[in-house]
Parts: sequence; C-alpha cells; structure tokens
Amino acid sequence: MQGVGLAMHNMNFHFLCRREWEHLQMKDRRNLGIILGLRKKDVDPPAVVMQPTGGVIVNESDSAIIYCTYEANPFNVTDVQWFHEGELLAVPTAGKYESTSQGYPTLTVRNVQKENRGMYSCALSNAVGRGNASNYAEVNVLFPPRVEATISPEDVKEGNSISLFCDIIEGNPQNLLRVRWFKEEELLHETTEREIVWVGVTRNSSGIYSCEGENAAGWGERSEEKELIVNYLPGPAYLTELDSPAIKGETSSLQCIVEEPGLPPASVYRWERDGELLATTSSENYTTDVHRVNSKGNYSCAAVNEVGVGPKGYEYIPVYDQNLPQEISWRRRERKRGKNTRTLWGWLVRNKALPKEKWEKNKENDSSRTVQKIAERFFSPAQR
Repeated sequence: MQGVGLAMHNMNFHFLCRREWEHLQMKDRRNLGIILGLRKKDVDPPAVVMQPTGGVIVNESDSAIIYCTYEANPFNVTDVQWFHEGELLAVPTAGKYESTSQGYPTLTVRNVQKENRGMYSCALSNAVGRGNASNYAEVNVLFPPRVEATISPEDVKEGNSISLFCDIIEGNPQNLLRVRWFKEEELLHETTEREIVWVGVTRNSSGIYSCEGENAAGWGERSEEKELIVNYLPGPAYLTELDSPAIKGETSSLQCIVEEPGLPPASVYRWERDGELLATTSSENYTTDVHRVNSKGNYSCAAVNEVGVGPKGYEYIPVYDQNLPQEISWRRRERKRGKNTRTLWGWLVRNKALPKEKWEKNKENDSSRTVQKIAERFFSPAQR
C-alpha cells in the first residue's frame, strides 16, 4: 500500500495518497503542517467559572454583582446567558437585571429582594461552541425577620405562670439578636431571649400582645396580635335577708350580692348553713325551706365560676316563734360621761324566745334593723 498524507479541514480528517502529497506546493505543505500541529484543546468552547467563588452577601434592597471568568479559543464571546436556580433569566430587565460584556461578562441584580437569593450561573458561547459554568455563585440576601408571637397557655388562671414566645418564621440570618414585646401599642419589654416566663399573672395581665425581632439585617415588622385571657375568681359575696326576721313556719328570701362576677362571669351561687350545703342556684336569690326552730344559724353564700368558689358572705339568721314579740317599745335613756349627758334612743324588746337580757339598739345603728323590722311587722305606727 502506498504511503498516505494526513490533512485536517474543519475538524474532519482526509487521507491523501503519496502522489497527491508530492504535488502539493511547499507553502501548502507548511500550512498543512501547522494545522496538523494544532492541539484539540486550543479550539475548545469557553471553560467558565463563576465569580466570586465564595458568593456575595448583600442586604435587601441593595445591588448584587457577579461575573464569570473563562478560557476559550477563540476568546471572543458571541452570546451570554444567565441563570438563577437553573431558570433562564430575562436579561436585561429594567430596574432588576443588567449585563455587561466589557472584560468578563458581569450581571448586576438591582434592588435585591429575598426571592432573588440563591445560586446563579452563566453560559458563554464562541465560534466553536457553548460552555456552561462549572460552579455556582451564591447570592445571600440578608433581610429582617418575620416573627410570630405565641402565648402558652392563652387561657390561664390568675396566679399561674405563662410563657411568651417570639418565633422567627422567616429571616436571614435566622438568629434573633433582640426581641421587643408590646401590650396593645405600648412597649412592654426588650430582651435578647426568644422566650420569657411570666410568673404569677394577674387579671390586669389580660390584653393583646405582639412582638418584633431584630437580626443582623435590622428590625422586622410587628407580629400578628395574640390575646391573653387571665381568668379569676368572683369577688366577695354579701348575704342579705330580703324579708327578715325569719319566723318559724315561714320561708325566708335571701340575696347574694357579688359586685365582681369574676372571669368567666359567675353562673352558679352556692348556699350553706353552718358549713353544710343547702343548695346551688343559677340566680343570686334563694328561698329557704320552711323554718323550724333549728333552722337558725350562720348562713353563707358565694359565687362560683370555672376558676372556683369566690369568698363567702355570712349572715347569722335567728328564727323566731310566731307569738313574738311579747313586748316591744321605743325607749329613751340618758348616759352621763363626766359633765356631758348623752341621750340614746332604741328599741326595747322582751320575749320568751329571746335571751333573758334586754335588747337595746341605737336607732341609727345598722345592726338595729332586725329589731326595727320586728316592730314594723307587729305594731302599727300608733303602737310604735
């Protein structure tokens, strides 16, 4: 077989017979030798590296600049494409993306927002072909935190403890440097902790709470509001007889007056005599059973809600026989103290059912109301 010569044209190989090789002019032979001496890597498409390799860190609303370096032969780049998280970007975009090709291709991302964070890459083309970046440039966008306020528990009994949490939902970086707590619109507390424990809450602690957090990018917006409800006992009760005195063979109407109903409001009233339960009612009024002689005693009432039983109110209620009184009169007496003489008026009552000693009450004293009512019930104005 005759020898052959080897020529390369447009990256394709052609075989030449010896005779054709010999007929080539010397100049052509030299050019062909140069072509044959070229190495394949000298005509590769661009080999691209994203810069900066460590990425960039910017605050929200600032600009981020990245670029890509490359090696290629020919070095002239005919096309540049930019990608964010693998998606082709529309470059240029007014007010957002700008690209320049002077020197190495450069991408400027203006008014960076948190959605612009992530991995960026580029693809470059020359006359030989296209080259994709071998790495990514990360754009790390710092932005203030978005937080959520949590109160645990949201319904609590007075005197118990609660925990207030200010949890970060979104933000970069994720760690909170400071936290502010607000009650309604008033700054309540500033701390470096996400959680604070409130020991022994009171009814005055009830209200609307919110928080805001700060990270390296600054203070974020206020969280949504959360309501704290502190439940507490009803207030002290005051027991009163509506139709005193209590008479054997009859009933009495009692009323339980509670100025502070508690939270949630009292829905039940508890009635006792000498510590023993008589009844529970949904009303503040209670009618006793028919009185007997042993019905007398210390009566009490208290308001009840979901928290518990409020302070009791007491009233001693004597029970009188039906034939009372045997004698009752309005008397005057004088009391001397030194040179001064004081005139006292009061009711004087005598009855077998009462103790042997006389009952004498000052008319202006509230404690005389039982005796006065006896007089009003059994005597006409003329007799009084």
